[in-house]
This record gives sequence, structure tokens and C-alpha cells, in this order.
Amino acid sequence: EEAWAWYESKLAEWKLRGTVSDRREIDRSTISELIDLYMQSGLIDEKKGAKEEINRLKLLQRQPFASLMLNAFRPMDLQAWIKERLSGGLSPSTVNNDISALSNALEYGKGLEGFEGLVNVTKSIRKPKQRPGNKVKFTEDDEVRLLGAIDGRKRVLTSWWLGPLVRLALLTGMRESELLRVRIDDIYMSDGFLSVESKDTEGTRIRDVPLIPKAIECFEEAISHARALKQETLFPVGLTNKTVSKTFATAARAADVKVGFHDLRHVAVTRLSKIAKNPLELAEFSGHRSLTALKIYYNPSAKELASMAADVITRREKKVRMRWF
Repeated sequence: EEAWAWYESKLAEWKLRGTVSDRREIDRSTISELIDLYMQSGLIDEKKGAKEEINRLKLLQRQPFASLMLNAFRPMDLQAWIKERLSGGLSPSTVNNDISALSNALEYGKGLEGFEGLVNVTKSIRKPKQRPGNKVKFTEDDEVRLLGAIDGRKRVLTSWWLGPLVRLALLTGMRESELLRVRIDDIYMSDGFLSVESKDTEGTRIRDVPLIPKAIECFEEAISHARALKQETLFPVGLTNKTVSKTFATAARAADVKVGFHDLRHVAVTRLSKIAKNPLELAEFSGHRSLTALKIYYNPSAKELASMAADVITRREKKVRMRWF
């Protein structure tokens, strides 16, 4: 005890002089123990994919490298594990998500006392190259058939909320979870926007969503229905993402449309890109915090791009001709 007290006093003295970093916890903590600290911090709870990240972290704790001391963890250890996971048939996307979860834990540790000098080894490895994502294909004919299966003459469902939910998803580009949280009092029709609690990989925030005229009309109808049911929220309390996905899948199969509910966000962002003047304005509609994430949801077809290019050229030619008259 006396020796430890001496060490503590000397360490404090050296830290004041700036001659040493406090590495006590790095030298006596395992990767698994750091992951525990991260999961107990409460930071994950604020994220959109909290449950998924916790499951990934628990999986990481069962891996052989999790028992290594932090000071013994090397990039080659992680690289060998990545190779093993890929050879086991897992997709690059899945492995990269696991690496991201581990990186989050290591970054959290770097800010804790006793972990000074902790190195995030995920920053110095070669991550698996992901396969290019498939672009969402959803034509106007697909939309007609889908809405017909939901609430048209060929209706196959009795869930009144699915029609408004699908239309609003296509008109606003909002996340499914955001739409389910919308409260009537948070919709400002005269000002053309609504405020909603939004969760993404970076945490929770309140964001304002601009509304195009058709979206406002759709919201007005949904509000009337909600008020008739004496609800404060636009959609039934207790309605879950799982229920929405299953109900939507039933309608999509009936309409022979091969998209999931989340794919509607891709469709909406691509459509809204024709209204927004630039990517930053488009991100205000979609709620993306980075252009890299926004790009994933922008899925125009070659035909649409050719049409947009032709429109731009035509407008420019008209301006040039007008200068001569």
C-alpha cells in the first residue's frame, strides 16, 4: 500500500510537469473491460441503432482478442480477426459495422482518466472493401400499384395509418422513426415545416423538416384523422417500426413492388434533389449530417440524369437566345 501511495504521488507530480501520461488503466485493463465501460456510459442509448451496437459490442467481447490487455492490442491482431470473419462468409459491410462499434469504444476510452495514450488500432488497419450498394428502383407505376394495394380499389389491408405514412415518407424523406414520433402540435403549417426528435448514429437532436405543398396537404388530412381519434401524435401510440415493416411488406407483395419501407427514403431524397438548389439544401430535407451519408440515398437513374441535363442545357440556350432579342 505504501508503494502504491508513493507511485500515485509521483505520478501526480510527473503529470503536473507534463513528463508522463497516465497509462495505469491501459496497462491493467482488457479490451472487454473497456467495452463494458463504454456500454455503461449511457452514450449508446442516445443513438438511433443503440440496440444493434450493443449486440455488436457483446459479440466483440466473445472474440479471442477481447481478453488482450489494451497495451498488447496490435493492428495485426485485428487484421487477423477481420480475415477470419470474411473467410467465414460474413459480408464486408457486417465486418465494417463491427469495426465501427469497436472504434467507438476505443475512442470513448481515450477520454477516460488512466487511459492517456490509448491508441485506436482501427484507424491503422485496412478495412474490407464494401460492395457497391444497389440503387433503389421505384417507378411511378410502382407507386400507383402500391398505393392501390394500400388504400385503393384493390385494397388488401385494414391498417388506416399505412397510406398516410407511405405518402408522407415519399413527400418528406423523413425516417420511419421520425414520422412515428410526429406530434400534431409540432407541425407548423403556416410556416411550412415541422419539428421532430431525430436519432441517428451521432445521437439524438431536434430537427426542423421543410415541407413541400403536397406534404402539407397530406399532413392536414392525417391531422384531421388523428384529431377524430383524439390522438396527440399523428399516428397510433405504440405503433412500432417492426409492425410498419411487416404491414408494408404485405402491401408491397400484393402490389408486386420490390422495395422495403426504408427504401422510400431513398426515393424521396432523389425526388427532393430536383427541388433543392444544392446538396446542403437537400440535407436539410433529409436530415443527413454529412454529404457522404446523403450520397447513399441519392439514387437517380441514368434516364433521370440525362433528362435533368437536357433541361439544364435547354434553359441555358433560352437565356443565350434572349440576350440577342
